[in-house]
Amino acid sequence: MTVRTIKVPNLQRYRIRTSDTEYVDDTNRFLTFLQKAGPEFTVRPLAVRSSYITALEDCPRKFFFQYRCGLRRRGEFAFALEVGTIYHAMMRGLVEGKPLSGALQGASQELSAKLEEWKAMADENYLLPDGTPMENLVTNSEKAFSLAKVMATRSQGAFFGGVLEGWVPLLIEDPIEAKVAGVTARLRCVPDAVYRRESDNALMAMDFKTHTGPTSNRAAVASFEIQPRLERLCLRACFPDSKLKFFLHNIINKPTLRYTTYSKKYKTYEDYLAACDQWYDDQALKDPSNPPLLQSLMAVLGPVMSSEMAVVVREAAFACVSLPNPAAFVRRSRFCFGPFKNTPCPFLKLCSEGMAMWPETIERNFVCRFREDDEKGAIHA
Repeated sequence: MTVRTIKVPNLQRYRIRTSDTEYVDDTNRFLTFLQKAGPEFTVRPLAVRSSYITALEDCPRKFFFQYRCGLRRRGEFAFALEVGTIYHAMMRGLVEGKPLSGALQGASQELSAKLEEWKAMADENYLLPDGTPMENLVTNSEKAFSLAKVMATRSQGAFFGGVLEGWVPLLIEDPIEAKVAGVTARLRCVPDAVYRRESDNALMAMDFKTHTGPTSNRAAVASFEIQPRLERLCLRACFPDSKLKFFLHNIINKPTLRYTTYSKKYKTYEDYLAACDQWYDDQALKDPSNPPLLQSLMAVLGPVMSSEMAVVVREAAFACVSLPNPAAFVRRSRFCFGPFKNTPCPFLKLCSEGMAMWPETIERNFVCRFREDDEKGAIHA
């Protein structure tokens, strides 16, 4: 048997030498694609965010399509259908010091503005680009709002107690950007809230977490997540005279009860909401050590930029500012159908097609919109 050794070019991840013929060909094809796709489609250098790091670890190709190219499927109406997003809007109002009625009204106005945007996309038959009737979207949004209202009402009493005594809000969902030595891209985060204690100029970052698992497990995992560590880096750079001492994670379970149109258990959706409200009391009595609402206060310890954190951030920074060569962002097939193998990746068709087909596919199935476009200006360091 003859064994042959294949010489592989010395390539650095996400940065390929310009002397490599394959790199030049791929880049030229991609730039041609950009010109054909239209002026609204761009590849933009990004600031490093925790969600970008997570996406990059899961599948670099998906990160490239979703974040570097800003692709979203037409008819993707996540805001209207995600209870967690509406719940965060309500909690923002409470952090601002509004009464519960004012917080609910503010979230309702945000949702109405989104619905008006999508209404403008509907055709003369009130069908959205993906064929969804506008009436269905409005109905689902109202249901999501009602469930988020139950969660926010419960949260009001549980998450705004004595732990905040002596602390005053400094930032409320304000984007923060910072430049860190040795990292090629800026860092960006959007804490739900940052509080300052005037007695010693200390800072405390607050994040609201919604999920369906045990709250105690969620609190334990939070200390290892990239999000609080990235927030710490940004806050240290933007407020060098203050010291971040705590992370406050307000964790709430989404009710595990399910409602369907043909449900025999709940005659109306109002009955279902009442059952969800009672569910919180039942769960707290069932397992007092693992309540459905948990406020976890975590002290900030260790170096601001550990060696492990430096490796993660620097690799993500390369991906966020590298040249737009899709061949450098590999596809990880185990994520093509989601972690549970039941949710196809929205970019699966692009991965299976040649680059020559991308302009037509994108024009038909996607819109280009970057996350930063929906956010207010960042506080820079």
